[in-house]
Amino acid sequence: MAYRGVFIPQWIFAAIALSYLPFLPESPYYLILKGKEEQALKSLKKLYGQADLVQNQFAVMKVTVEESKLVSSKSGTYLDCFRLKDLKRTFIITFSFFMQSMSGVSFVAGYSTYYYQLAGFSTQRSYQLSCGAQALSISGVIASWFIIDRFGRRPLMLWGTLALTVLNLIVACTGLETSNPTSMTVASAFIAMYNFFYNINIGPLPYILASEISSVFLRAKTMATATTVNYAMQCMWSFVLPYMFNPDQANMGSKINFIFTGCSLLSIFVFFIYLPETAGRSFEEIDEMYKMSVPPRKWKGYKTSIQEESEEIYHEMEEKKNVSEHVERV
Repeated sequence: MAYRGVFIPQWIFAAIALSYLPFLPESPYYLILKGKEEQALKSLKKLYGQADLVQNQFAVMKVTVEESKLVSSKSGTYLDCFRLKDLKRTFIITFSFFMQSMSGVSFVAGYSTYYYQLAGFSTQRSYQLSCGAQALSISGVIASWFIIDRFGRRPLMLWGTLALTVLNLIVACTGLETSNPTSMTVASAFIAMYNFFYNINIGPLPYILASEISSVFLRAKTMATATTVNYAMQCMWSFVLPYMFNPDQANMGSKINFIFTGCSLLSIFVFFIYLPETAGRSFEEIDEMYKMSVPPRKWKGYKTSIQEESEEIYHEMEEKKNVSEHVERV
């Protein structure tokens, strides 16, 4: 009976999620696809608020839906994910999930409490530090809601990964002197801090990138490939970390973080070369920029033909609106 107490509280989170479902607006893409344009506009107003932004986004979505109908009948295979046309997309999505495990989260999530005890903290104090670390994790997740769209995917991934690189390096260096209580305390503090920075960048971002970068008819297969790689790496660390960390085995301690430091540093260069900025872009715009081989670092300022077409539609809608208002006044 006692083991059930671990699972029963999970129903609380399910109840919270169910409570706000009635207040979530329907997907504007879905409504446009079904021909319910008035409802789509109402849904966009709930999401964006500003009238000009709503009309402009509606025009972009309308063009995107029309274009997506052309590819909706297509079906891809897993092999298509690795063909030249979609290889870059598959690579950057899979690599971002790969880096979730290789940035050190497997060590921090699974061994931080044990590390605190080896650092000299009491069992109660180690538990308190772990609770504080989890609070930082939750804070990072909440912060990501507000900064991912504000700062963009690419800058947040680059700077966030740089922060993880620095944190891993500090933990690795300060934890070398296990006989120095001050060094071990500093290392423990930065391990706790890691939770916050992980959850504002490489924690949530791969899921967003997978939904935006992958092509429409390969999205499920790309996501499956990326998550399989992620789970494979986590499985690998679950076998390797106990041997590397435990004092009666390899006894590497915080030296493990040198591995994560190197991997995180390498990932910064990979993300700089291959990760585009997708914030505010429709699926068709992303398809066009990949087709035109626009360098990822130039995506933010690139103007697509979809944007130009949507602007024309927006101006036409404004003209019709002005004409109808003029007729009503007359």
